[in-house]
Amino acid sequence: MIDLRSDTVTKPTPAMRRAMAEAEVGDDVYGEDPTVNRLQERAAEVFEKEAAIFVPTGSMGNQRCWLLPDWWRWKKLQNACTKIMRTLVGSPKV
Repeated sequence: MIDLRSDTVTKPTPAMRRAMAEAEVGDDVYGEDPTVNRLQERAAEVFEKEAAIFVPTGSMGNQRCWLLPDWWRWKKLQNACTKIMRTLVGSPKV
């Protein structure tokens, strides 16, 4: 069974290790990793968005939510992010 609760509990199977070893690689910061590019394109398609961004951990995804440069957009996302922040810092519901 694959446990996807956290990036720290999942142990790769031999097939996963083989896939990682054989994968095409590139620098994702410069948009040169074909696997990450395909993943982002597919995620954008599935969620019917213009684009998507891959972050390797849940913590990085949570930080991304809080560090949006567009603060007007932040206001729209505030309700979604509030649950994340309460989970991270353990604050009570208001």
